Amino acid sequence: MILLQRHITLLMGCLTDIIQAQILSRKSKINIMKFIVERASRYGCDGEQTPCDGAYLGSIIRVETRTLHTPEEFDDKFSKFEGKWISIGTNHRINKNGWITRDRGTVMVWFIEINTIDELIEFCNKNGDVVIEDCAWNTSYKKILIYDDYIE
Repeated sequence: MILLQRHITLLMGCLTDIIQAQILSRKSKINIMKFIVERASRYGCDGEQTPCDGAYLGSIIRVETRTLHTPEEFDDKFSKFEGKWISIGTNHRINKNGWITRDRGTVMVWFIEINTIDELIEFCNKNGDVVIEDCAWNTSYKKILIYDDYIE
């Protein structure tokens, strides 16, 4: 019962995000309802097999963030093993949380476009339980994980 309540709460939060995105999309005339999509049963696979109907391959920038406030702090703790912060990646910056961040190339991912709440409900009816969360590689994207297998 608690798990069901948690899923309902997550879904309501995601629906709110989708409604807000639809409003922004109408104002800007840009389709911003592009989600990364994965299957729990194929978690960690090479991505050769599409996770669902309508999915297509695309690339995103892999963003690395460390919970440190300055590149010097990183260098003091990790440069012996990982090199200096500035020597790897591009677009070195401090993010909105005050943590050091850099871009580390691109990663191929599967995308799906879901532009309305009705499309999201249809997607869930067709694919089963889903979890919607920030993408770990780039939090500018939301990820839909089709929860068809147990993962931790």
